[in-house]
Amino acid sequence: MIGGVGDNNALSGCWSAEPHDRPSFRDVLTLLDEISKSEFVTTTHESFREIQEDWHREIEEMFDELRTKEKVISQLPSAATVDVFYLRQVAWLWERGYHTII
Repeated sequence: MIGGVGDNNALSGCWSAEPHDRPSFRDVLTLLDEISKSEFVTTTHESFREIQEDWHREIEEMFDELRTKEKVISQLPSAATVDVFYLRQVAWLWERGYHTII
């Protein structure tokens, strides 16, 4: 899709090594006409800039959320640490005569 219109294969097909796989001039002109009338082309520079700023904010928020999650995960004990802690508890209970752990 170019600007939300058409099929990229129609234009990329213009460079096909096989001439019969290339779109006709009429097909290319039709696609270019659709693109010229699309919402993307008629979007004002200011409106497009606002859209870009929205995308930028959305991406920044996503990265902030990922950084927060990464920080939380990095502070969690590793599975090996948890296993060692559990084994120490079991050994402590065993040493004190608790041979049946429920």
